This record gives sequence, C-alpha cells and structure tokens, in this order.
Amino acid sequence: MPELNAGFTEKQKETFEKFKDCTSELSCITEREAFSSGFILATRIIVEIMEGLGTVEEI
Repeated sequence: MPELNAGFTEKQKETFEKFKDCTSELSCITEREAFSSGFILATRIIVEIMEGLGTVEEI
C-alpha cells in the first residue's frame, strides 16, 4: 500500500503497521477458534452416530 502510506507521517506509518499486525493476529485467533468449534461439533456428531449403532454389521 505505498500510495496509502505516502501521505503518512512516520508516527502514522508506525500506528498503521501496528493496526495491521493486530488485525492479522485477531484474524488468526478467530480462524483457530472457528476450526476448534467445527472440530468439536464434528466429533460430537461422530460419537452420536457411533453410539447409535448397535452392531458392527450396521456400520
């Protein structure tokens, strides 16, 4: 984003870089949380299915 940074002072550039870093970190945390929630849900579904099966023949 050179055109955006062109009008920034050094302090503004520093602040903008910190903002981008924080946004990136927050995005990574959100992605990990979403994966974790999805994994837990899938595991619960598999357990429910497996508990519902009475014998190996039903698999």
